[in-house]
Amino acid sequence: MPGMSGFELASALRLSSHSCNTYLIATTGLSTDENLREVKEAGFDTYFIKPFNFEEFIAHVHSVFARA
Repeated sequence: MPGMSGFELASALRLSSHSCNTYLIATTGLSTDENLREVKEAGFDTYFIKPFNFEEFIAHVHSVFARA
């Protein structure tokens, strides 16, 4: 994303009263301990490491909506 990383965007969304409860899913090509720590610190609710199974991703999204 130009001008802002996904981590920065997630952190900003968490600080906003309008979007602080938005469920955030990170998709990342990196699976290092450092990267996964950054994902959690930024406020993502879950993450998928690329390449990921699209059907599993969609099933997860459906389960999130079912809980809402």
